[in-house]
Amino acid sequence: MNQEQLVAIISNQTGINLKTTTKILKCILDTIIESVANGEFVTLIEFGKFEARYRRAKTIIFEKERFSCLRFQSKKIIKSIVSPEKVIPYFSPSKTGFRARVNGIKRPRIGGKKDWKSIVGKSVSNKSINNKNVNNEKRLKLQALKNAGLEL
Repeated sequence: MNQEQLVAIISNQTGINLKTTTKILKCILDTIIESVANGEFVTLIEFGKFEARYRRAKTIIFEKERFSCLRFQSKKIIKSIVSPEKVIPYFSPSKTGFRARVNGIKRPRIGGKKDWKSIVGKSVSNKSINNKNVNNEKRLKLQALKNAGLEL
């Protein structure tokens, strides 16, 4: 999903025109960016937390052996790259809202219950999950359905 699609969905759900919805979304994002740039935390309940994190300077050393076929000798090449200290934006999703909802997806985006039967083939039961004739991919799908609490 891109920003235009998000604006269209918000506009349809709220009944506000697209131009106003775009301004509102831009204002929200700009406020979050400014707050994080000023070193503040931005916490949205059941969504997550935006913050700025400090990264210390690092020196990365690469060692590479180069072999010369003509002289039958090897040379060690050492390069070092210095990564300067910096402040980076960081987002951590909420455990109760965002993360729980993403982890608790009941079914994949396929269509309806008819599509489930075409994928799985039979109803979900312990016998069909433990059946050795069922291939591994089908067995994993059956197990996922069983764990999600869905039965066909």
